[in-house]
Amino acid sequence: MLKWEVKETLMNKDLNNLKKLCKKAKKLTLKTKGAHDSVFLERIFRDLSKKKISNLSCLDVLATIYSVARTTNDNKIIRLAEKLENMNFDFGSQPLTGELQKLLLSKAYGSHKNGNRITSLISKYGFFVTKGKFPISDSYAKAGIRKLANKFDLKKEVSKPAPQEEIRFFQYYQVLLNKLNVDEKFIKKLDAFLWLYGIMSNLDSQEKKQNDKTDWWSGTCGYVGTKEYMSWYKKARDLMEN
Repeated sequence: MLKWEVKETLMNKDLNNLKKLCKKAKKLTLKTKGAHDSVFLERIFRDLSKKKISNLSCLDVLATIYSVARTTNDNKIIRLAEKLENMNFDFGSQPLTGELQKLLLSKAYGSHKNGNRITSLISKYGFFVTKGKFPISDSYAKAGIRKLANKFDLKKEVSKPAPQEEIRFFQYYQVLLNKLNVDEKFIKKLDAFLWLYGIMSNLDSQEKKQNDKTDWWSGTCGYVGTKEYMSWYKKARDLMEN
């Protein structure tokens, strides 16, 4: 077998392992506080689709639950949210449009004096308004996608990498879905993987917790020091770090 064939075989094996770990992560997170928050937000956004609640109320609840930067100008962010809601964007098969990139990079919002980009809040709004078919961009997801981009050499498959890291995140995400041979319905599972791995990796980085799994507890996930969680994390860490 030639070197490139060996490399491709190993990559396919890792991709299959990633798919399995994503599916398992979704099951492991079903009983967490984060999952209960998601169910609650899904109900809120169902009410939005029936015009029983306003965009602003949805954004208020979303920003409160996730503690993400929100706007100081309600009218502007409502227009952005409505634009995303009406875009009918298929993340699984369409490249990011210039309009959507501009939307995700919108400035002059948030809690900082000079404003900051609201990519995280808009991505979360996109996730719930599309019923999980648009990826969430947060610190855990961005760190995870960077690792996966390096592991699977995703950069080579983006024809025009964006200069902004915020947009490259979405470009790599799309390429990864394509390499996994899945559509946007898989985003919920990949999101669960990135979220759970991010939480457990953060706990693992704390020296006092490395030898005491009884203290592996997260406010949004609960106790993750059980055999089932640790077995999953060991496999996920091997995939992400090697």
